[in-house]
Amino acid sequence: MSVEYSNGNKNGNTNGSTNGVKYVKLFDNRRFITNYLVNQLEENLSNSKLEQFKINKVIENAIHWCLVNGFVLVPKSRKQEDLMVVTYLPFTLFPTPFEKTHFQQVIDLQPHVNELFNKISTNEDFMNKSFENLTMIDQFLGNLWSLYKRAKVEGYSQKINLSILRTDYMLHQRDDHISMKQVEINTIAAGFGYVSTKATMLHKEILKWTGNYDALNRIPHNEPVVKMAQGFAKAWRLYNVPSSIVLFIVLDIEINIADQRHLEYEIKKQEPLIEVHRCTLMELNKYGRLDKDKTLYFFDKEVSIVYFRAGYDPSHFESQTEWDTLYRIEISKAIKCPNIGTFLAGMKKIQESISIDENLEYFCNSNKDLLKSVFAEFFLLNTQENIQKVLENPENYVLKPQREGGGNNFYNKDIVYL
Repeated sequence: MSVEYSNGNKNGNTNGSTNGVKYVKLFDNRRFITNYLVNQLEENLSNSKLEQFKINKVIENAIHWCLVNGFVLVPKSRKQEDLMVVTYLPFTLFPTPFEKTHFQQVIDLQPHVNELFNKISTNEDFMNKSFENLTMIDQFLGNLWSLYKRAKVEGYSQKINLSILRTDYMLHQRDDHISMKQVEINTIAAGFGYVSTKATMLHKEILKWTGNYDALNRIPHNEPVVKMAQGFAKAWRLYNVPSSIVLFIVLDIEINIADQRHLEYEIKKQEPLIEVHRCTLMELNKYGRLDKDKTLYFFDKEVSIVYFRAGYDPSHFESQTEWDTLYRIEISKAIKCPNIGTFLAGMKKIQESISIDENLEYFCNSNKDLLKSVFAEFFLLNTQENIQKVLENPENYVLKPQREGGGNNFYNKDIVYL
């Protein structure tokens, strides 16, 4: 496990609830230019029942907007037979304020991040050094690493790579200085491309409903689902088999269906000739095949791109069959998004490894300082000194295992207990 350092300003934020409405208040109004929206909300809620009624109507309108516009997910509590049950995704009433320079900084940095992780994904020696102790105690990581090495011996038949990365940042405050810190790289099943597109639209609507028209031009253009679909269309054309299909590898019970489906619809919108199919690893094993020339088929249709929205967690591999299917995908001619090397490059241990100066310099000497400036501090719990400083102030840290998909991290007293 890796520990991520998060030095929060304990006096800078307060969370609260007024009339059932949760809010977050940031006091540094000099830097966060739209904080007045939150302040105005709090003031309105305390002024009169009429204002409370208006705010409740805004919330009701926002929920209806989410349901009508597909800003939804399937609740985990639903029964398997309830295919049509959905609820709205959690959302903030107003957008989170941050400096425009920070936003532009991470946009400009992303091509360097892409290049860095592409280099890591093909460097077996570096990953082997990073994983050498973990593969012995983490069976899932060990299986992925073994499969990666087997595929390299077998030989890759596809030279085209398609990667969709989501880089997560948080605002970091130390004294009066606020900066952006990169807390995670997601290299597989990077979700919420459509959802974040819709979140921007939702916030614009709420700003209009509440009369905050002057804040509209501060909302940055944000359409990641369009960019993602452009990547699929480009890769499909490079594969150069017009009858080939795009295959989404999904879970049998999927909660994030709207986000996935709207990416599918955007792909078809941009390139109507593309067929998109969905299946589980078990279904691909049953209805697919790998020819001697390494062409992958699903229901006798040649597969040009395999996009993984599953396969990132041990629970997705209930038997050896899923692992065997993943191996056939990996050595096939189909373009993988991602291939196993790229998936492994996104592991938390890799993020800890590249936070070490000499490792980062090995991959990117010219822009090392640029990348290093946004890295959150990572370290291992492999010394008594590291363990002790976490135990003394657990609220300053996040404990991260080598897992993707959300809900795997440990915080506060849970770190101490563990």
